[in-house]
Amino acid sequence: MNLNKVDLNLFIVFDAIYTEANLTRAGQIVGITQPAVSNALARLRETFNDPLFVRTAQGMVPTPMAQNIIGPVRNALQLLRVSVQESRTFNPLQANKTFRISMTDLTEAVVFPPLFQRLRRLAPNVKIESMLAKRRETTKELAAGRLDFAMDAPLNTDPQVRHVKLLEDRYVCAMR
Repeated sequence: MNLNKVDLNLFIVFDAIYTEANLTRAGQIVGITQPAVSNALARLRETFNDPLFVRTAQGMVPTPMAQNIIGPVRNALQLLRVSVQESRTFNPLQANKTFRISMTDLTEAVVFPPLFQRLRRLAPNVKIESMLAKRRETTKELAAGRLDFAMDAPLNTDPQVRHVKLLEDRYVCAMR
């Protein structure tokens, strides 16, 4: 089976049918009509080359194939649910991630000492990689995921890039 050609939403329907043993109730749980559940089941049957469920007086009874795959399917769905939920929250104490930040050497010298002190305390497993992306490439690097943040003068006006003021320096000119 080529997973690239399988609609992963079918596994949600499969789990609902397995749990409810009824196509109408499975549709209510998933939020689709009974004909849509029937259509999904037909696609699953074709994918697995197995009926998966047989209609009986007791409802939809799983075949041995369905019984064999329900555990791994439920595990995979649970992993996806957890992944989606965790992507919405960030727990610095448990985070184990490397953030790539574009900044100049001067910004690095100003920002890194206090940043590293806080990271040691609040996010001990978070790492920082510093690099300098060309200003005109920043948006592309962020979009591609090769860069997580960019600290720079507010020259990037792309509306898809969120800007937050971090520091306000007072510049002094010393002269003779």
